[in-house]
Amino acid sequence: MENAWAVSWHDTYVDTGIGMLEEFDMDAQSFPRANDALQAFFKELAQYLDLEGRGDAPLRAEETFVGPVGTICRIHARCVGNGVEAKPEVLLPFDGTEIRHLRADKLLTIQATVNQQLGWFLGSSTEGLLQLSPMEWSTQPREVARDLDMGSSVGEMVVAMLRADAGDADDGPKATH
Repeated sequence: MENAWAVSWHDTYVDTGIGMLEEFDMDAQSFPRANDALQAFFKELAQYLDLEGRGDAPLRAEETFVGPVGTICRIHARCVGNGVEAKPEVLLPFDGTEIRHLRADKLLTIQATVNQQLGWFLGSSTEGLLQLSPMEWSTQPREVARDLDMGSSVGEMVVAMLRADAGDADDGPKATH
């Protein structure tokens, strides 16, 4: 059976200690340990997310899946030392066209609030959608599951605020008498 959590040597990154990641090739002895660590991490994370036994494909790094409250999510993971660090990404249903119709001041205010008060990043995903992700990496599957749950809830609030703003923008300026 193919290993669902397998990574290639070129999918592994090391933290340089200055906030940058550098891709590196693992030697033949390190690769199985890293692969085992990733496999164990994602298996435990799937249990916390109650994804085991649903008949879905196994949880994998960088692949989207349906998470809490029906949100589309993905987990970013990297091997650091003998362990794994991961963080979730919650995709929000706003594409580039919809984003251009939002008030910039409202979007930037929400972005600053999410960042300053929650330590989360509101930005653009690789698909061009709005996305939320925590600024910090977690080393425990339970923490990643908790972050994913929080991100899904925050995402619902962000979407509601932006949809309300989009509705206001469609009404145009209001006359005051």
